[in-house]
Formats: sequence, C-alpha cells, structure tokens
Amino acid sequence: MALIIGIEAGLRNMKLFTWSITRMRVCEYESVTNYAHSSPEVLSLSPSAIPEIFAAFDGLLKVPTETPEQWWELTVTLFLATPHSKEFTSSAYSMTLSQILNPAPTSHLEVLNQYQIQYAASIESGETVRWVYPYTSFGPFLLILYLLLPPSKSKIIHHARYPLFAIITYLSVDIIRECRTDGIAMSYGIGLISAWGVLWSATLIIFNDARNDFQRIERKELDGDNDKHTGDFVKEDDSHSKTSSRIASQDQKLHKRHSDGHASTKEPKHSPQSLNQTSKHKTTPLLRPFYWQPLPPTLLARISWITDLCTNFRGTGWTYQISSLPPAPPTTTTPTQTSRTGTTTSPTPRHLLLTSLQNFALSYLALDILKYTMMLDPYFWGLASQPPPPYLPNTIQHSPALTKTYRLFLSLLGVHTPLTLIFTLAPLFLLLPHPLLGLRSHPFHYPSGYGSPKLIPTKGLTGFWGGWWHQLFRYAFQSAGDWLGDGLLGWGKRTRRGEVLRLIVAFACSACLHACGSYTMPGPSSPVWGSGLFFLLQPVGILIQQAGVQGLEATGLRKRLPAWVRGVGNVVFVGIWLFLVGGLFMDDIARAGIWLMEPVPFSILAWVRGERVWRWGGVFGGLYFEERWWRCGWAF
Repeated sequence: MALIIGIEAGLRNMKLFTWSITRMRVCEYESVTNYAHSSPEVLSLSPSAIPEIFAAFDGLLKVPTETPEQWWELTVTLFLATPHSKEFTSSAYSMTLSQILNPAPTSHLEVLNQYQIQYAASIESGETVRWVYPYTSFGPFLLILYLLLPPSKSKIIHHARYPLFAIITYLSVDIIRECRTDGIAMSYGIGLISAWGVLWSATLIIFNDARNDFQRIERKELDGDNDKHTGDFVKEDDSHSKTSSRIASQDQKLHKRHSDGHASTKEPKHSPQSLNQTSKHKTTPLLRPFYWQPLPPTLLARISWITDLCTNFRGTGWTYQISSLPPAPPTTTTPTQTSRTGTTTSPTPRHLLLTSLQNFALSYLALDILKYTMMLDPYFWGLASQPPPPYLPNTIQHSPALTKTYRLFLSLLGVHTPLTLIFTLAPLFLLLPHPLLGLRSHPFHYPSGYGSPKLIPTKGLTGFWGGWWHQLFRYAFQSAGDWLGDGLLGWGKRTRRGEVLRLIVAFACSACLHACGSYTMPGPSSPVWGSGLFFLLQPVGILIQQAGVQGLEATGLRKRLPAWVRGVGNVVFVGIWLFLVGGLFMDDIARAGIWLMEPVPFSILAWVRGERVWRWGGVFGGLYFEERWWRCGWAF
C-alpha cells in the first residue's frame, strides 16, 4: 500500500500547499496526482530545491529493515503555483531510498550527473530553452550592422542608436532569463557575455559615439614597403589632421606623464602629437608611417575597423586606450615598455611569442594541478558547508578561519590562472604578420593581462583592483561613470563626489556582469546577495582605507612610518577585507558549480597517475528545430 504524507510548510518565501511523498514498491503516480488535484491551489517547484526538502524532512522517512536488494523506491511529486493561478506543472523524481537518506554526493561526477538530469528536465518541461546560434548572436549582429554604415552626419542614423540599444538589451535579457546549456563554462558565459554585450554596446553607441569619436593607429602604405615590423615611430597623415586635432589638446598632458613613467588613470587617450615624439628613435629605411584613422569610407576598410573596435576592449592603439597600458607605439628607448601599473608590452614579435608560450605552458600545468586539488574538497563541488578535506593539516582542519583562508586562496588562483591562460591565446593566434591583420599583429596590441602585484603594498585595495587585477572591462566601466557623472549629473571627475560616483558605478557594472554569470549557472547560486554584493562592497573597502590614510596624514603619523610598515599595513588591510567579504563571491560561484568545469582538454597529471587523460567529451551540439523559427539553429 502507498503511504502518503501531506505536509504544509514555507519554502523560499512561497507557501507550500501540497507536498506529497509516496513510498511504494511500484511507483503509483496516480495516487499522488489525485491527491494533488484535491488541493485548491498548487505551485510548481524547481527540481533543484528537492535535495533541500529531503534534508529538511528526512527525519519523517522511516527505513524498513530489508535486504539491500529490496530498497524501497521513493517518488516525490511537488506541486507549487502562484496564489493567482489554478494551473500547475509537476516535476516527478524517482530515487532510491539510499540516495534520499544520504543526499551528499560522493564525488564531483555525481554532482555533474545531477546537473545533467536537471538540465534535461528543465528543457523537457519548457522551463528553459537551449542556447541556440544564431539567435544568441542577433544583438551583436545588429550592433555591427549599425557601426558598418558609411560615415554620415545624418541625424536619423545618429538617433537610431537608441532604439537599437533597446533591442540589444531586450535580446540579452531574454537570453539570460531563458537560455541554458549543460556545459559548466558555457553556462557562466551565457550570463556574463550577454550582460557584457549590453554594457559594451552602451559604451560604443550610448556613452560614446564610436563612429564619430574613435580613431585607431594605422600604418600608411609606402612604395616598396614590406610587412616586417621595422618601424617604431608615428607620422600623422595630413588627410586626418583636422579630425585628430580635436583630441590633441587633451592628450598633451598624457604624453608628458608617459614620458616620465607616471601616466594618469583619468586621461586614457593618445594623440598623434604624443606619438610623434617617438621619431627620435632610430629607424630603418622603407618604414611605414602611422596615422590616426577614423571610420573609413570603403566597406572593406570599415569591416577591419569595426572588427578591431568591437573586440578591442582595452583599446590598444585607439584613442580610447586605457591609461594602465603602455603607450602605443613605444615612446621610450626601453626594450620592453612598462606602464605605471606594471603592465608590459614586448619589444619584438619573437619576444612576445616566447613569453606567451611560456605563460601558456605554466598556466596550463597550474590549471591541471588546481583542478585535481579542488576536486579533493567537496567545497569545490558546490557543497559549501562541507568540512575540509582530510589531507589538510590538523591545524587547518580544526580552524574555520584557516579553512576559509585556504579555500579563498585556492579560489583566487582558480580565477586568476585561467584568465592568464586566456590572455596568452590571442598572441599565439594573431601574432604572425598577415595582410588581413595589418598593424593588429604588432606586439604592442598584446600587453600583459595583469599589472604588478607591487601595487598592493603601495596602493592597498585601490592597487589590487585598479592596477594588479586585469583591466579588461575598465574602459566600459569608466565610460558608464563619465556618462552619468559628466553627462547627467554634472559631477566632474576631479571633484570628490565625482570620484566616488565613478568608483561606485564601476563596481556596480562589475556586480551586474558577475551576478548575471552566477544566475545562469546550474547550481543553487545567489546572484544578488553573493556575487553582486561582493563587488558592490568593494567601494566601501576602498573608501574605508582612504579614510584611514587621511586620518594618519592628519595626525602626521603616516610621514613618520617607514615605507615598509605602510606597505605591510596595506597588504594586511587587503587580506582582512578580502577574507571578510571574499566568501560572498567565492562561495557563490562554488555553489553555482563553476569549479566542476574541465579547464584543460588533456590532463598531464591524469596521465602521470594512469587515469583517463582526455578530459573533454560529450556532444558539442547539434541542429535544433522548434515552432519559433528564430529559435532554430545550432544548439550548444
């Protein structure tokens, strides 16, 4: 006979009207369905909440004394709906009683398998849809089409960017809300890339007018010239002198600061006048001179210009190049250019190629080791409340603070290392001279991804985020703050309130990006109160440290302290701050399942251990068709 237990409880701010558990030797769904229909209102519950319900109510389940071959099957059917709807959907899960009474998985592969089942169920029920190309690229495609329009002063074209941005935003929000994939890395990318598409589109057509405001460094063809990177000075083309003159005056100060190694973060643009100073360098005959190139009149040239614009987030070689990068092309006699933040560029293609290969190999091996080490700790499976792994020393195991520090440090390496590897890929693929790439294959277009860690002892939390950490999104964050501060509120960037506003806006943009990535992950993430809150709190930490420094300066104590003491104080503050708030982000992405991804296709460590060396597998995708034609295409 079937044993039916009805329980009413509160779950995630929703009233649970019916929770029917049927335990039987043969799953009799009809009895449960009839019981659910008897309730006046029913709700649909996400399958991801089922393990939590089991954990809360497993005390109600009595295990019969039977042989292992006679495990009872437990069928759980949950019905939830809004109080305003009479319609309902059901999600039925069948599990063995041993799985119910021992819900914690014994390996990360079991967690992955659960996510695969969850993904298949959500697709089948219509709760989510597959991530399909080309639907997911409609927004970027429309942006590129708009930017490819010929140069024009038409007001219609100028004002068309606003409805275009609204369409791009709608498409991106729709993708974030509905599209999912069973790949861990791609799941995070759905949210992060879609949100970044909105922000970068706003940067190009709302915060700025890229078609009219931006220019890039280009090389002028000379008779008998060749494709070698032999030149390192810039000669402005007379045909563009009028267009370039409007940005010249604001960049003269920047060149002065670059010449003595003290560039400003508030003036990211480079002018032809500043680049002309490099004519003092020794040059060889048949040199290609450079000039500032606005939006070209010919279609083929515009394709190259727009492609470079849309993919050049740090603006290397553009008028919007961020100031944390060395000037381009080189303006000093040092063989490897270094900016004030410690970001470097290579003097020759050979040097860049060798450096990239070295960094790629080291990052690849480090990722392999990190993946293996992380999978020994259930925390990195997404079980944030699990005790530390037994291989750690007893001192760490018995100390919650040390356990948290260990996991935060390993998580930081897990974020830093793959980004380092990604930064090495572009030089390896795009460095060789090619007619289609032109100047884009020059080494100055591929600066290092991170700055110098020495900025942490000298600048504290500001140095951590504004100098050492990667600056890939910096210009978009800066543009949003300038647009709001200068364009809407009239708060200049040199005023205190203007600085604070831009600081808050920058981290608010970062919070949105990472919260969207967390939202589209398969695990039980907390996008707003986890990843989002972590980045929103960073301005608070920076302002607290600045207030502390100002207090020490007011008392005269800071001048009396040795530099090394101030450096230690900055490092200690950064460490304490990240320890206090770092769990918001790291716990969130761990619960979301980010560390379950396989970062490398071929595992050297697995080969040494005699295990399966090829880590990637499964089906990459396939053709997908449905009633809505725009949703058809290649499903990843």
